[in-house]
Amino acid sequence: MLHKKKNAISWLIEQIIKGNDIPLYNEGNYFRDILHINDTCNAIKLVCDKGATNNIYNIGPGYSTNIKDLLEKTRDISNSKSNFIFKDTPLLNKKIRPNKEFFMNVDKLKSLNFRAEFSTELIIKSFIL
Repeated sequence: MLHKKKNAISWLIEQIIKGNDIPLYNEGNYFRDILHINDTCNAIKLVCDKGATNNIYNIGPGYSTNIKDLLEKTRDISNSKSNFIFKDTPLLNKKIRPNKEFFMNVDKLKSLNFRAEFSTELIIKSFIL
């Protein structure tokens, strides 16, 4: 199912499903937390039910996902003919987001026994089905 509201990841996945070519900076070598909305909601409920009062809990899967790998899996699963077009990262992006890795420390969430149920592959398939 293609979603109306999009973040960068969902937009890229949708473009691959449509067979469009994908522009990627830094050859797609960025790392991000990717978490299905159901897992996000389960984590929030867990923190509300079992978390310590007045504490901050980062919510994420506990591992980072390489964006290029995610997009290649999407292309394979959807049998897309999309190509990746590698572009130089604009100077502004280099200044605003110099860090190619962004993921949360979720140790406190894990201490509540949180475990994401949706793998990267299941997240991709949820877009396609």
